[in-house]
Amino acid sequence: MVLEIYRIRVNSSEENKDNAFRILMNSGLSIICLEDEKYLVPKDGMALLRKENVIYESI
Repeated sequence: MVLEIYRIRVNSSEENKDNAFRILMNSGLSIICLEDEKYLVPKDGMALLRKENVIYESI
C-alpha cells in the first residue's frame, strides 16, 4: 500500500494553529511536525482539517 503524504503549513490565528495541532495529534494518523507550523500529513489528515474548517496551505 502506498500512502500519499503532503506537506502543509497551517495559517491564520493562534487559535487556528492550536486547533490544527490538536486535530492532527488526536487523529491517530502518522503525522510529522516540522518547524514553523508545517506538517507532513496523509490525505486523511487533510480531510480532517477541512472538516473542522482549519485554514492551511499545501507547500
